[in-house]
Amino acid sequence: MSLELQLSIFRFDAETDYLPYYKKYKITCKSDHRLKDVLDLVKEEDPFFDFPRDKYSAAFVNGYAVDLDLDINSIYKQFGQELTISPLSQNRANKDLIIDTGDFEAVFKDISKIVDIKKDEYLQYIRYFYASAALKYDRLHQGTSLFLLADYLIKKYPEKKEDILSFIADEKHGIWYHSCLDYKVFPKNNQLENIIISLKNKILKLGLENTSNILKQSVNK
Repeated sequence: MSLELQLSIFRFDAETDYLPYYKKYKITCKSDHRLKDVLDLVKEEDPFFDFPRDKYSAAFVNGYAVDLDLDINSIYKQFGQELTISPLSQNRANKDLIIDTGDFEAVFKDISKIVDIKKDEYLQYIRYFYASAALKYDRLHQGTSLFLLADYLIKKYPEKKEDILSFIADEKHGIWYHSCLDYKVFPKNNQLENIIISLKNKILKLGLENTSNILKQSVNK
């Protein structure tokens, strides 16, 4: 089955453009295409357009953070044929949907001194980081991606549980300022908020809510 899509896509080249803009495209695709396949069709029509092609690449579709690997039929059923597609961070856009992810990767530098982390282990959560409204108010916010990674790492390294929990208990930028992502990520992760609540309860149970700054100082020595 074919789908007719009306796309409005964020365009910006940091080397040549002063301001970003949105460009419209009419695309016909197959229902079994992925979002990245649809973007490939856009690139065939407009060779100057570009988008990320990494394993865990994502973008905003109608205000929701979506994996580029998601099937377009699911997106069509949720949002219809008119789709507005923008990068995970407009302020950090380099070329259209490609962004500088340095702020995302910086979050994991300190915690990687506590436990060994492979790049794929945190890249899989990238869309959760940029979907968080907390980033608008605190550029140093650790982000939901770190909290999901922490839950994963506690299971992988149970002996490091207290250190990991102490790290995300940061009183200024940590888990206490997590913002609900129920209406910011598609498809909805039904376990996400339960994971956040569980982590908060573990921190409180162990009395770690005020230990994060001490831990960070020891990590940075």
